[in-house]
Amino acid sequence: DGYAHYMLLGHISEILLNAFKYADLSKNNFLTITLKEKSVNDLEWLQISFKNQFTETDEILFRGGLEGIAENLKKLNGTKDDKLSLYLEFQKNYFVVNLNYRSDLLVPYTEE
Repeated sequence: DGYAHYMLLGHISEILLNAFKYADLSKNNFLTITLKEKSVNDLEWLQISFKNQFTETDEILFRGGLEGIAENLKKLNGTKDDKLSLYLEFQKNYFVVNLNYRSDLLVPYTEE
């Protein structure tokens, strides 16, 4: 029905806006985006990871804006598991946002 595609676009836009807002744009590699597929619980998933540098003072600012996206993903994916919706990682001076989408919600269903 296109709802998952709409959500995906909105989530990516929000994450990119935040990445540019908090990034040190003088760095050559201020943002890394990784896409991968994985299988969990007999379902295929698309994981999109956004990794950018941050300062310790930025850490509190990141959390608030992502709560809405996390709740949307839990409802969309039909899970309460943070690792299968949105989860955050702090790796040294890097902030990583991982978004997960069930692939069957993104790929149009075709009957054979």
